[in-house]
Amino acid sequence: MKKLLLVVLALASLTISSVASATVIDFSSVDAFSADGYKVARVGDVTFSQNVGSHPDGFYYMAENQWVHNWYGETGEYFVFDEAVHFTSLDIGFSCCTTPDTMTISLFDSGDNLLDSLTFDWANAWTTYTFDQANVSKVQLDFTGGSNAYSDGRLHAWYGMDNIVYSANVPESASLALMLFALAGLGFARRK
Repeated sequence: MKKLLLVVLALASLTISSVASATVIDFSSVDAFSADGYKVARVGDVTFSQNVGSHPDGFYYMAENQWVHNWYGETGEYFVFDEAVHFTSLDIGFSCCTTPDTMTISLFDSGDNLLDSLTFDWANAWTTYTFDQANVSKVQLDFTGGSNAYSDGRLHAWYGMDNIVYSANVPESASLALMLFALAGLGFARRK
């Protein structure tokens, strides 16, 4: 019985060292959004960009669908975390109007250093893009293509975003300590 308990504890420690409690922003409630219409300013510990281009852009809540889209179709929209996180994934898909040719999702650390990026050909179907990247402070969305929708010489395109999944960073020392504890427990159980 003790041997089984030690094995279970060791396996639990290994699991804890690799998994933290995930937070999901699924835009299912307008309560967390700013009061100017449905423009998203902040949800929990995440702040969303405002006015990065030539128009009063940003992400707007689509109440009937419970997701957000880039309001004026500007490229370079982003969201930032109060503290660096372990970024898991987000969903991107069709919103309205003119669609991009390609999309790039870029992850940055607190020093604005690029950690990872993913560029993909646009498809209207909603798709989950997975990263599993630690120490992320900012996620930026850029696209190519679109149209000169506002006759201002800039290209604009639209996309929807939903289900932003992230968790607290697990410090490397804590992960290492838990893993060593788990291995020691397995070794002790095997020896017994």
